[in-house]
Amino acid sequence: MKSPLLGNGGTDETTLPTNPEDDEAEPLVEVKPKERSSSVVSLHWSHKDEVRGNWTYGRRIADTLMRYKWYNPYAADDTDDSSSSSSGSDVDLMRPSLSRAWAYFEHVTLPRYIVEEKNVIRCCTCKCLKVWLGCQSLVLDMAEPGENHKVTKLYSPFLTPLSQMGDFGLGVGLYFFSLQYLVVLTMIAGLINVPNVFFYKSKEYAGGEGQDIRLALMGTAICTNTSWVPCPNCTLDQFSNTPERIQNGTSIVSSSNIVPYILKNNCNGATLRNGLINLGTLVVMMIGIFVMSRFIKWKQEQFDEDEQTAQDYSITVSNPPDDATSPDVWRDYFTNNFGDDIHVSCITVDVANDLLVRSLVERRERLRQMKNLLDRRVIVSENNLARIAAEKEYERSFVARTISIIFHPFGLLLDFPALYSRYVVVTAKIRGLAQKKYKATNVFVTFETEKAQRTVLQALAYGKGAVMYQDESKLESEKHLFRYKQETRVLEVRESNEPSTIRWQDLNSTFYERTKRQIIMFTVTILVALLLFFLLYQMRTQKALYVSFMVSGFNVIFPMIAECLTAFEFHKSASTKETSLFMKVAGFRWINTAVTIQLFKPFTHTLSAEKNSMIPFIYAIFFADIITSNAIQILDPLGHIKRHFFGPHASSQESMNSNFQGVSYSLAERYTNMTKIIFLTVYYCAIFPSSFFFCSVALYINYWADKFSIMRTWEPAPKIGVSIAEICRRYFFPLIMIAYALSSSYLFSGFPFDNLCVSTINAGEYDGVYILNNQTTTTTIGSNTQLYHFCNQDFWETSRYSFPALPRFQYDDKWMTAEQEHLTTIYGYSSIFIILLIFFKLVKSTVQHTLEEFKGQYMACGDDQGINFSEIPSVSAYIPQVHSKYYSFPLIACRTDQINPELLDWTDPDHSYDYYNLTKDCDEVLAGDIVNSDAADRCFNFIKQYPPGSEPVSKPETLRISTLLGNSKNNNHDEHDKPKPNIDSKLLDIHEGSTQNTLETKEDSTANTHHRRGIRHALGNLGESVWDLS
Repeated sequence: MKSPLLGNGGTDETTLPTNPEDDEAEPLVEVKPKERSSSVVSLHWSHKDEVRGNWTYGRRIADTLMRYKWYNPYAADDTDDSSSSSSGSDVDLMRPSLSRAWAYFEHVTLPRYIVEEKNVIRCCTCKCLKVWLGCQSLVLDMAEPGENHKVTKLYSPFLTPLSQMGDFGLGVGLYFFSLQYLVVLTMIAGLINVPNVFFYKSKEYAGGEGQDIRLALMGTAICTNTSWVPCPNCTLDQFSNTPERIQNGTSIVSSSNIVPYILKNNCNGATLRNGLINLGTLVVMMIGIFVMSRFIKWKQEQFDEDEQTAQDYSITVSNPPDDATSPDVWRDYFTNNFGDDIHVSCITVDVANDLLVRSLVERRERLRQMKNLLDRRVIVSENNLARIAAEKEYERSFVARTISIIFHPFGLLLDFPALYSRYVVVTAKIRGLAQKKYKATNVFVTFETEKAQRTVLQALAYGKGAVMYQDESKLESEKHLFRYKQETRVLEVRESNEPSTIRWQDLNSTFYERTKRQIIMFTVTILVALLLFFLLYQMRTQKALYVSFMVSGFNVIFPMIAECLTAFEFHKSASTKETSLFMKVAGFRWINTAVTIQLFKPFTHTLSAEKNSMIPFIYAIFFADIITSNAIQILDPLGHIKRHFFGPHASSQESMNSNFQGVSYSLAERYTNMTKIIFLTVYYCAIFPSSFFFCSVALYINYWADKFSIMRTWEPAPKIGVSIAEICRRYFFPLIMIAYALSSSYLFSGFPFDNLCVSTINAGEYDGVYILNNQTTTTTIGSNTQLYHFCNQDFWETSRYSFPALPRFQYDDKWMTAEQEHLTTIYGYSSIFIILLIFFKLVKSTVQHTLEEFKGQYMACGDDQGINFSEIPSVSAYIPQVHSKYYSFPLIACRTDQINPELLDWTDPDHSYDYYNLTKDCDEVLAGDIVNSDAADRCFNFIKQYPPGSEPVSKPETLRISTLLGNSKNNNHDEHDKPKPNIDSKLLDIHEGSTQNTLETKEDSTANTHHRRGIRHALGNLGESVWDLS
């Protein structure tokens, strides 16, 4: 049997001698015909929009430079002849083409929309401005990756309206909507705080003196009006964190007479007006967050109605009977028991073959890694691989053997022999796993109409309680009870996630496995976070600019670490994986950005103007978030290095394409970045009221930077749903408001942040003139001089109970003014009220959500659009696929001969879908094993399409015959330029005991031709099989 990967070599040892010296031995390098050259490379994306003016600037630069050998080693052969075609094997043998790689980048990696009359903007100024301002709607239909039959164009980062951001997933659309909303909300909050900004800038705050601070920090609570005051009982230990704030005053009469002097702040920011404006801003923010929650629900419906996807038509059955693997059984159940207008379009029965799929993916990846180490002309067969591995292992140097002993057990620095060893082991593992019988675990049912989906969800919305106890009394009708053989089952049914978010390799993991992994990874995450906090603590005495860049660096590094840790967890969908990542990163970023400042910066540095003090440090973080991080993101240095350096020097087209897959991004990371900026702003707005303006600017720049990146540099991501947006709306934004209330109340209680209280000691005991340590300042203590003593003004650090921040917790140490005591009393009790209000709201929301889940309640999102599933031009089905970094497109983990290939949401112009089909690998591994020859038919997920108008099957057992001839989008590369026939109904089923073949099509002549081809093809394969057996 030919392998889609092993080329012409196969695995038959009788035809592939292992002796390289034998005349009939298999050649290591294929001799290519003279007439074949890389000039026949076809990009297959040669439409009228493929003009240089529509290219990205990076591609234009590369197109200019790729003629030079120093930039493109394949310059002499890298020509673009889009009129010719090539088969998949030809592409593997030809020299890599940089033109093809850039075409892959722009047509597969970057998102494109289908060009139609309704979305063409002809006027460059007027209409573009209207679209940009939102005055004119623009409806765009996203093209599938690799679309090569319709004219497409890249999304514009500046002209794509917010209403079309839902094309990238509901979660992405809601993220950009939240950014836009918060830009306006924080700007309003900033305008409310303008009086506080002018107050901190005025002489009234500074005690009648002007303040000498830089422009960016004017309007903050920085206090430069300070003076040295005597504190006879103060010690250096009490100010050990800020030794520069204490000096010894030596009497000019006697050097033994020493009085400590402490630096006192003469600014009073805790005025009633200042505090009430801050409290009013909190109320406005809370109202704004509440309104945003309602807008998010409305926007969710709008995005959902604008973009019709398979999720709108599909349900998932989570508890099918173990042996109910026939799609026909499930089709009959839903068609016969839920009304006459129920039509099932497609069914996928998932089986618990996760380990088999992961093993097949690993085998593919090991083989790809070995091919990357070989010359592209080498015939990759089992015999050649074994021979090359033996030779290279025999030739290992001392250093290579040492590396193999130390690193290979951990899967690091694997050379060719190590890769081949793992390849052999995983192949043997597949042989064993392919002999198992796998039970059904999930069933994905896609209906023809939204109405049908909602009818079924409404009928089966009896809650988890009925499922848990198999309570048949909760069913609306006895027909809704699933009966299979001698077993009955109350089904657990829910609306499906988007097909692109399903993690098929982890779909069948148990609750125990998922929970165990998540607990372990969360523990490791906490340990890593503590290590980073320790490093930051060691840097606390450095300049604010350096430490701020360190904070920003940790905010970049930690999400990468958390993403690696999350990769070890089991998640059924990308949505739950992103949620887990969000929980890890959000907590770290909040603490790292805001709380650590308060923990690591001395309390008495709160109002200081020194560069390493609190407020300059907060400003430096805003500067880094606004300028540095966004500049790095837009410039995309890593992506440019891969596309302009590593890509041109790749050894194969597949390896070259892998460098053009874009920079991976996480929606969870973007949400945490947004919430981090909000958290930092509200946490210190009492002493930094202008931070609302910085926040608004930062979010605005993030909006455009992220929009540019998602359309120009980032790789495609699964279309995440609303899970993260829901968590932010229900929990994280309320927690931010609690942090706002608590932090502001404690900050106002801490003024003037110098840890000094008025002393009752008689100043006459210290009468005299004193010279301070700096030898330039002299002070006089008289009978009327006010003395001070140390008092801890930081309610956060006091050992005594001090919640909320009320004046009575001063006890004997009185530092608050009467107005300040009045303010802290109002703010303290207000913070308690706000905390209780949010707490009860969270409890109510959680309990309500839990009861809805347990009792069962279905609420449809949006209106029924009246569009049939088969009428959607670009739609995908629940086809098991696994992404691998070594392949340009996903690997398919099921048979696809009973579905229309149009249901796959990608197209590779170079290879057929069989090239990516893991079932072909299973066939190859089991070649010659007559007993397990049907392993690929019983070990993989069962998927079947039922086009409109097809009749129900009489028996679930069918003999599946490939109908890719004439049906596949890319089965025959010679037909790429031919128009695609309408193949909604071209499915061929030959039932046991019957010779009647049904083939429905809208074009009878074309249908009959395909019908005859399919029969001849099936009979031909049957004859070859009989001949092989004989």
